[in-house]
Amino acid sequence: MAKRNILGQDYDDLFTLFGTSTGDTDLGTFSGITISDNPSVKTALQEIETALEAITEVSIANDGDNRVITAVGDSTFSAESNFLFDGSTATITGKLATTEAGVTYLSVENTSAANSQASAYIFGGTSAGNSNIVWRSGSSLNLGTAASIGGAITNVFTVGNTGKVTYTDNATKQTFADTINFGANTDVFSVSATNGTIAFRAYIMCNTASFSVVKIYDVVRKENTAPIVNMTLNTGPDGTDDFTATFSSTGANSMKLNVANDSASINGDFVTTLELAGNPESYTIT
Repeated sequence: MAKRNILGQDYDDLFTLFGTSTGDTDLGTFSGITISDNPSVKTALQEIETALEAITEVSIANDGDNRVITAVGDSTFSAESNFLFDGSTATITGKLATTEAGVTYLSVENTSAANSQASAYIFGGTSAGNSNIVWRSGSSLNLGTAASIGGAITNVFTVGNTGKVTYTDNATKQTFADTINFGANTDVFSVSATNGTIAFRAYIMCNTASFSVVKIYDVVRKENTAPIVNMTLNTGPDGTDDFTATFSSTGANSMKLNVANDSASINGDFVTTLELAGNPESYTIT
């Protein structure tokens, strides 16, 4: 017959409750580090109480709704007011960068203060290397390079809001792509020089189905004079379809190219390549 205490409870049930066996005088071993092995009930309860009272309250500075928590480094935390996450969208005020072994592979920042540009996105490069940059300026999307992150930008490729594409191969060569409707004309580029002396070759081609025409021009001008233009090569019209290139002064030190699509029915896709002579730093191309 099982032994019972004065309340009529089975002693075996009490051993089961404490996880011990008949004859045991302690609680046995524990797998963790809070309660020591083979303690009495009182010792075990004391060790639990001591461990709980040693837990300190977590301190979060600058707390606020949706703020991402970061470690401060002194066992405290800070809620970042410039880094928010509402469960679906992360919003960062400032700069976002990914790096590995000291190399920046992606950096997103607003460089308007340094480069007079808006919403600059920098891909790749280090502070001592080259960076490829995509940024939006006004209604245009631009691709360029910089000697360093935050440094001066050399524009390579621009897409305007009208679909006009400008490509810069190097400092002395630029390519412009325009779609010109039949009967219409557009200003392809403007060039200015610090001293007014300008010299370049322009390759203009329309490469559209049933409208294939190429013309090459050599152009020179000096300050306050009309440009001197020599058409060196001309394929002639494609049937009745042709275009007219007009080089004209726009100021004492500047000039432009306008191309008119003389076709009566075909919208033309025009590509113009500009090769500059002289010091490229003396020119401004738009």
